Amino acid sequence: MKLARDHLVSWGLSQTEQLRLLDTITVGVMVVDADLVVYPWNRFMQEHTGIPSPEALGERLHDLLPSSRLPIVERKVRNVLRLGSYEFLDSRIYGHILPIRNCDALGSRFDYVQLSWTLVPFHGCPDGRPRVCISMTDDTHIVEAEQELLRIRSELERANRIDSLTGILNRATVLATLEDELVRAERYGRCLSIALMDIDHFKQVNDRYGHLAGDEVLRKVASCLDEMRRRSDALGRYGGEEFVAVLTETNLEGAIVAAERFRRVVEEQAIPFDQHVIRPTASFGVAEVIPGQAQEAALAIADEALYEAKASGRNCVRAGTPPARTE
Repeated sequence: MKLARDHLVSWGLSQTEQLRLLDTITVGVMVVDADLVVYPWNRFMQEHTGIPSPEALGERLHDLLPSSRLPIVERKVRNVLRLGSYEFLDSRIYGHILPIRNCDALGSRFDYVQLSWTLVPFHGCPDGRPRVCISMTDDTHIVEAEQELLRIRSELERANRIDSLTGILNRATVLATLEDELVRAERYGRCLSIALMDIDHFKQVNDRYGHLAGDEVLRKVASCLDEMRRRSDALGRYGGEEFVAVLTETNLEGAIVAAERFRRVVEEQAIPFDQHVIRPTASFGVAEVIPGQAQEAALAIADEALYEAKASGRNCVRAGTPPARTE
């Protein structure tokens, strides 16, 4: 509400008629002084707080509706009185401010009404002292809708980044991460390595126990690899039963050590499925990236090392040989 009482008087309305008019407005309206002492508030406030206007008259808002957020309102009110300008309190920033129970709380995520406030100078009091007229709109449904949109957008963004079966990065995202790390490693002269991993005899798992068992193996292996990786590293599903780890700040020797840790943790898994226990193993190929090397070239070296690991009996780690450096 941005109507001052002097406007209402200019319409020829009596004080009683003015109060009746305020009671028809579907927003909360009250007039306060610098200490948040309440002058009449309207029917909206009575219905939402359960406090009749005569009982609120002359009482401090701190006593009527105690809240730790009222000092914010007090600062805003003093700004309005000092500067003569409007002030606002957005429910999306400040939340409910007043502990006014939400009558739709059973179908809402909020226990309290999310109110947006507009504070304007008010010069229509009988004693002539300037006060502040505060109007409050119930934005609960708006805030809920905005939060739901944010949640949906977050889920869509996650779906675009995450492999739906394993819960780790999908191929596109992990390769994009690798590309970013390639640029960063070249720019700052840092080490970077790649580890490609393939679950051994995965087709036999599907053939013997079924594809649901294969899915469970993929989930468990991805989970244990994800727990084992450093926070600075990236892990993604490369395709089928293959995974790729982007190992930042890691040279070839360090990549071999990391891949060996991964190999052991996979080997230690005992995955129960339909009265069976599946014990997977995995083969690894690692490669250190050289400055200026293209993503495809680095992956090709790691893939060649992975092929060598499979040819060597599987469940082992092999390192790729980078091309000779050119000066």
